[in-house]
Amino acid sequence: MTRAGYPDAPVPGAARFDAGGRPNPVVVPMVREGLGVVLELRPARVAPALAAWCNVVAHAAAQLGWVALPRSSRAPHILGLRPGPKLRCPADGQDLGAAGVVARLVSGEGLDYRVKVSARCGAMRVAPHVYNTEEDARRFLSALGRATALELEQLSRQGFHTTAARAKL
Repeated sequence: MTRAGYPDAPVPGAARFDAGGRPNPVVVPMVREGLGVVLELRPARVAPALAAWCNVVAHAAAQLGWVALPRSSRAPHILGLRPGPKLRCPADGQDLGAAGVVARLVSGEGLDYRVKVSARCGAMRVAPHVYNTEEDARRFLSALGRATALELEQLSRQGFHTTAARAKL
């Protein structure tokens, strides 16, 4: 088992490199076009641009109670956010959990933020694209704030109260 909780032993009979099927001649031209786009974007410019976007989001998400690894410990193109101390229940130490918030973000609930999110090992994975703008960051953070508040509201009806929520009671 890896540190992230994924099994690292191959499954007996697994054909890891089959990609679920046999070679498809249509894929090669698609890959060629995709690599052309990557070269047009200039890979040396992509990482710094995405790192700057992720840094802005990490800083603002901290104001909502989410915690990211320090810049030096994360990849430039992807951001992991975990519920921080403000989103923990002091009674049992359980945190809000990212899965419920991610489910709200993925379902949309009328929110348009143009960023891919998923839940991974108790964290929220935020994956921007090279076309994401500052406005997309603002929309995402607004959606994150709303989804976090809605999830806390639902959980509070089930008896889950965070440190921040208890201060308001």
